[in-house]
Amino acid sequence: MKRKVIGLQPIKNFKRIVNPIHQRFHFSYGFTRQGKMMVTGVGDYESNRFKIAGLKEGDEIVNINGRPCKDFTWLEHRALEVEADTIVYDVLRDGDPLKIVVVIDKNEIQGD
Repeated sequence: MKRKVIGLQPIKNFKRIVNPIHQRFHFSYGFTRQGKMMVTGVGDYESNRFKIAGLKEGDEIVNINGRPCKDFTWLEHRALEVEADTIVYDVLRDGDPLKIVVVIDKNEIQGD
């Protein structure tokens, strides 16, 4: 390759294959050294139910459905997203307490 240029052509009848078992990215979180659960990112797509409900990067999650977030493992939180109809997050945003209610759509297409 002299010029090191690659030309890509569209493929006719291309169909995206999505793994339906893999859950869609809604938001990510991490724990600080002080043990605070902080939202580190929120998926930026139109149908993201967490973004619609008002969850934002930088929010500190205090409780999930009335239970302290420290009591949840990652797997328990994912299971809650599958089993529950709504999830209520008690968050602190800039020191102000907020309740964010996320309505779960059981028919949402999964996979990314």
